[in-house]
Order: sequence, then structure tokens, then C-alpha cells
Amino acid sequence: MPYHALLEYIRTAKDIGTSDDEIATRLTKAGWYKIDVQDALELHRRLTSNTVLGAYSPQQEPPAPSLMERVAPLHYDKHVIILAIFAFVVGLIVFFALAQS
Repeated sequence: MPYHALLEYIRTAKDIGTSDDEIATRLTKAGWYKIDVQDALELHRRLTSNTVLGAYSPQQEPPAPSLMERVAPLHYDKHVIILAIFAFVVGLIVFFALAQS
């Protein structure tokens, strides 16, 4: 789920005509996960123009995600989960092979 500061930065950047690619580049350089930026850009497209989100200026640096915002989207990294499952299965196979010998 995109975060308030992220949505506000996107809204104000879009208000002055900044492209989605430039917004995404700035936010990923500031430390946001690419999937969160993409979700926020998509959500911004769905919001009406009269939605009030806050008061960040796009001339400022993009807001950096907090520690919890950096840790929260770990479920997006499927490769880590697959690797962990693979390592667990291999560990079980080795354990039972050694236990029977």
C-alpha cells in the first residue's frame, strides 16, 4: 500500500507537469521500492483532482521512506521466499539422509 508522503509527492509533482518516469526515478533514488512507487502512481491516476493529500512541494527532495516502510513490503520479493523454501527443503533432505545412515 502506498504511503501518504509518497502520494503527496506524486500529486504535487504531477501538478507541475513532472512525468511518471521522472517521479519514479527520483523516488527510487530516495529509497522507495519500485513496486510501491508503481502502486502509488497507479493510485494517483485513480484519485480525483479534488482529493486533498497534504502539502509537499515537488521542488523539495522526495520524502525518504521510514524504517517500517522499508521493511513492510518484504512480501513483494518472491525470489527471497522461493530461495528460503528451497533451502528449507534441501536442509530436510540432507537431515533425513544423514539420519538414516
